[in-house]
Amino acid sequence: RYRRIVETAQEGIWQIDAEGRTTFANTRMAEMLGCTVAAMQGKSLFDFMDEEGRRIAEANLERRRQGIAEQHDFKFRRLDGGELWALLATNPITDAQGRYAGALAMVTDITDRKRMENTLRQLATQDSLTGLFNRRHFFSLAQQEFERSQRYRHPLSLLMLDLDYFKAINDTYGHQLGDQVLQAVARTIRAGLRQVDIACRYGGEEFVVLLPETTPTTALSVAQRVCAALVTAPAATTQGAVSVTVSIGVAALTDHEPLTLDGLLERADRALYAAKAAGRNRVELWSPAH
Repeated sequence: RYRRIVETAQEGIWQIDAEGRTTFANTRMAEMLGCTVAAMQGKSLFDFMDEEGRRIAEANLERRRQGIAEQHDFKFRRLDGGELWALLATNPITDAQGRYAGALAMVTDITDRKRMENTLRQLATQDSLTGLFNRRHFFSLAQQEFERSQRYRHPLSLLMLDLDYFKAINDTYGHQLGDQVLQAVARTIRAGLRQVDIACRYGGEEFVVLLPETTPTTALSVAQRVCAALVTAPAATTQGAVSVTVSIGVAALTDHEPLTLDGLLERADRALYAAKAAGRNRVELWSPAH
């Protein structure tokens, strides 16, 4: 009766010894990991994890050795290289002398749930077309960075970018191809930035980039590189390459200046307007004259 229950359970059942080697797994557990029960026998728990998972598992196993039972999410690596997200209910096993002898886990596949959570998280923070941050998430991150820069008096710069004559692209090729152009431009912008930079699709064909720890001079160089990259590498679309240029306004936070994030955005916007008025496909740094 017990064997029938174990082998027909929808949950995986996995038992390891004190050294972390598999001593028992039911059919469902093996299926979740993309292998057979026989293939799991004797294999280390760590064989089904990446490096990050192994570090987490070591800490979890230490709690089992202390006699602690718990429930937690964990990411395993299937034998085919795929990911298995699982909910584990784990309990320590002790021998007749009360010494730690291994652990037993009831395992539920929650991969679909994790994917859905990741999708919802992306929808909440990313622009669905370009993959850059959306406007709402940008303001959340940018405000934190702005306050940090003011507190420690570190340099901070902001770029506001607008595609030149984008309406003509939509009118000539259609909105579907226009979307492909926006995606290509977003990739070019992202490729020219550091990991710490915060890039956002601000609205329509307008983008904003916050550059932490960046002086006005360096910000100008970044903006000029983006301009040049778009000129030398037209946007790839399903109807061929489409030439596109961008105008960029640059503004910077200077020492001791009583400025808000909205104020910095307004300065970048004024500099962008100046770049448009001066002929487009160029970069302008904000100055009091703007």
